[in-house]
Amino acid sequence: MLTVSVAGVSDADNVGGTLNNSSVSYYWQFEANPGSGVFEDIILLPAGDLAFQSADGTSFKVSPDLAGLSLRVKAIYQDAHGTTEMVFSQPTTVVVPGAPVVPTAPVPVVDATAGGAGLHMVRSDLNFILDQIKIAEADAAGQDILSLIPNIRAPLGLRAVDGSNNNLMNLNGNNHTEYGAADNTFPRLTDPVFNPAQSGTTYASNSGTVIDSQPRTISNLIVDQTSNNPAAYATAYNPGANGHLDFGVVGAGNDDVLKDGVQIVASPGWMVSSVLPTTTMCTCSRTPRRMRGCPRRSTPG
Repeated sequence: MLTVSVAGVSDADNVGGTLNNSSVSYYWQFEANPGSGVFEDIILLPAGDLAFQSADGTSFKVSPDLAGLSLRVKAIYQDAHGTTEMVFSQPTTVVVPGAPVVPTAPVPVVDATAGGAGLHMVRSDLNFILDQIKIAEADAAGQDILSLIPNIRAPLGLRAVDGSNNNLMNLNGNNHTEYGAADNTFPRLTDPVFNPAQSGTTYASNSGTVIDSQPRTISNLIVDQTSNNPAAYATAYNPGANGHLDFGVVGAGNDDVLKDGVQIVASPGWMVSSVLPTTTMCTCSRTPRRMRGCPRRSTPG
């Protein structure tokens, strides 16, 4: 890493003869033909949808493609008389290739009973959580939720048990405050199709019992990130010598290989280095029985 500074550079046209109060732009250059004394700006490859641009700034990380070349920095500033000035640093010695960095192969955790790194929170995170709890407490005490948040789109506060006010749009006859709330039909974009359930029951019934041993298959496939989930398994493993994934196969018959960068761990949960004032809060459950402890979602559209 190369760094540059104008400390010690003088200009008689400036007050005090220094550049300390001047705005200076730096551009890093390389000597394309060694020994020629002719330097060109280093052009960086574009990132995303950005255009090609010169390497600039007070620091520059030397890339391997510059090995065998000398580098320098060009500084451009305007002196106290309004004249644009340009100065150059002394060239560096020829860049010597460094030893290649050998990446350390990740070691899969077979027995993850020790758990992973968990979630670490700083004081600002805890303050934000406490602010949401205070908003929810004021809302539960009867204060108008719109007086507690800056606007209806702000994702602040905690969700109510019954799902009311999950959407705060209530304007010009468009009242969405019961959207997604308990005992309310979701707005439909297409005609409903109710599938049959088990033991002769059906989702088309308006009363009685519906028997379904696996009502949350889709939710579980999304949430479950263990090897019991075929989607998660396919994301984490590559087929072995037999050419196909052996999901569900235990023992010698499974020759699947863990993908590079994938590590199997068990999360020990939240790790908090500070203590909040005593209050009641729960993690986000997927059932209607949640307390005021899940982040409010704001979807006024």
